[in-house]
Amino acid sequence: GGLAAGIQAIELGMDPKDVLIIEKQGVTGGATARSGGKILATGTKFQRAQGMIDTPKDLFEYMLSKGDGMINEEKLMKYCENSAENLYWTIEHGAHHSREPWNKTKPRLGCTPDNKPPTVVEATHSSIDRWRVHNAQGGGFMTNGDGGQVTGPLTMTYLKMGGQFTFNTAMKSLIVENGR
Repeated sequence: GGLAAGIQAIELGMDPKDVLIIEKQGVTGGATARSGGKILATGTKFQRAQGMIDTPKDLFEYMLSKGDGMINEEKLMKYCENSAENLYWTIEHGAHHSREPWNKTKPRLGCTPDNKPPTVVEATHSSIDRWRVHNAQGGGFMTNGDGGQVTGPLTMTYLKMGGQFTFNTAMKSLIVENGR
């Protein structure tokens, strides 16, 4: 959402002092930061490393079947076609999608009986044969969800680039003057 747009604006040449993210909460990331940190993507190097073959068309058909006729097919196809690239973009900007290093002395929810970390890519449900869920590593960054390992590093990247935030501000409308 906002973090990706802010980073992209600066990368595309906007002056960082002209890029402002207005955040409703006191921390960045919204629902993503509190989420399980799982990103659905297809055709990734992580899937290939685990011996899985998956395509954007396969993901499209799966998601369309779950949408109960409510999904915009054009937008869904664009999401599916760009899902691996978008996942890699988060990694290039600091997000971690690996379970290592692993604390082998303290068992964690989701680990195997011998306390090994779950794989980087997992199924959305045990009945699904294509594993597409890419797990963020760990939690933190003032959040209570593993999604903080996606939004936290993106926040740090944005700040290092010179981007600015206004926190605890709910934006109700946007005033445009002279096309700006």
